[in-house]
Amino acid sequence: MQTKKRFLFLFDFDNTIVDQNTDTYIWKLLPEGENSLPNYIMEDIRNKVWIRTWNKFMRKVLQHYYHINISPDQIKQCLQEMHLSPGFQNLFQYISLNQEIIESSIVSDSNTFFIGSILEKQNLTQLFTKVLTNPVHVIDNVELDIRPFHKNNCQSESCPYNQCKQKAILDNYNIEEYEQVCYFGDGRNDYCACKKRILIGQNVDIRSTLMQSGILGYG
Repeated sequence: MQTKKRFLFLFDFDNTIVDQNTDTYIWKLLPEGENSLPNYIMEDIRNKVWIRTWNKFMRKVLQHYYHINISPDQIKQCLQEMHLSPGFQNLFQYISLNQEIIESSIVSDSNTFFIGSILEKQNLTQLFTKVLTNPVHVIDNVELDIRPFHKNNCQSESCPYNQCKQKAILDNYNIEEYEQVCYFGDGRNDYCACKKRILIGQNVDIRSTLMQSGILGYG
């Protein structure tokens, strides 16, 4: 009989695994950064209409990149400049050596292309069992087309319309099968993920968390 894994680690991506926001990081490809975005996109930013519709907002941004001939390869190269957050390289090295007891997945409102580009660069693709995020289709190697992860009927104001992280987790995992489930995230869309016996780790001290969980010994 296969032994159950002791720990399920669930990670947000932006400002958690990586130390910045992938969606806004690629604005550096524009001649004047954010200020080069067209007026109809800047209007969305000023009016904060993107708070629960970021997925639609990023679709507009990526369509603009296509129209000004910024290619998916350029976006990928830009993203691969990003660094892991402090402490995460050591954490992932530890997890990779202990995958018989630790299962890891990503739950993010970024997208498959952005996350995949960075995981590839960091040699982390095989570390995560699942990446629960918005799908991206690469069209003829010239355009990125982002779609919603799912239709979100969650009533929480902290969830965007395209993804409830609690539903994403519960649709993909029976958390009762694990001795401990730990969720690491930084923002408002991470709160709903933590309502079903999931521990949120905002600005988490990774070493302290691992010691408290019994994964690392003290001293």
